[in-house]
Amino acid sequence: MTIMRKLTTFLLSLSILFFLSCSKESDDEKVPALEVVFTCEIDGVSYDLKEDAEHYEKTETEQTIKAMINDSTKLLIVLPVFEVGEWTKASDGDNAFIRYFNDYQHFSTTDNSSSDYQVTITSIDQSTTMIKGTFSGKLYKVRSVESDTREYSTITNGKFEVLEQE
Repeated sequence: MTIMRKLTTFLLSLSILFFLSCSKESDDEKVPALEVVFTCEIDGVSYDLKEDAEHYEKTETEQTIKAMINDSTKLLIVLPVFEVGEWTKASDGDNAFIRYFNDYQHFSTTDNSSSDYQVTITSIDQSTTMIKGTFSGKLYKVRSVESDTREYSTITNGKFEVLEQE
């Protein structure tokens, strides 16, 4: 009985210590809630997509904005810098790129130098993680053979926004 009482007291003390050691996140450490918005037409089909913060990633070298079109199809834009600008197939240096893929097909602007595309960051505010831009282009199917006979998807009227939610 004494052993049981000591064990119960020990477990209770350990539980209290665990809960007291958990601290509430301060306002300075809070990560803002983000919303990712995509609108575009892919091969003539319109999409209006809204995603949460897990669909935006920022590293020291690039930003990635993603949207799920359905359970297996994704749209992805990678931006190489954090400034207003435009990237096309003829851009020098680091290029932005667009990918559209699912379990069976993968279309990209990076697989063929003849991809005709444009990605533009129209506004950016790093203090609020707000980015707005446009995109469009012809994305060729990865691993197709000849460029004049390759399968492709066309994206038009593309817009993206990464916004802080209040």
